[in-house]
Amino acid sequence: MSDRIIVMNRGDTYKFTLCIANGLSDIEEDGTVSETERYMMREGDTLFFGLMEPHQRFEDAILKKSYLPADMDSSGYVQIDIKPADTINPEPCVYYYAIKLR
Repeated sequence: MSDRIIVMNRGDTYKFTLCIANGLSDIEEDGTVSETERYMMREGDTLFFGLMEPHQRFEDAILKKSYLPADMDSSGYVQIDIKPADTINPEPCVYYYAIKLR
């Protein structure tokens, strides 16, 4: 993922890892987050990944995935895994994604 842009073909597999910063000031200039400034998910937290059409609400996303604290590794990373079945139906288009933590 370069410049926060995901480029993929319909039916592809795509995987990327992400970590959550404790705050905006904890993100380095190059976009990285030091290990000591990573948010570690706790019981009750859920991380959501949503893929939406332009102007579509997150709640109505065409693809939504959720991740629990057990999905986070000991370094504070969660692997987002988009499988071929997740992208086989949407028409070729520009879509937007959002990541939310609850």
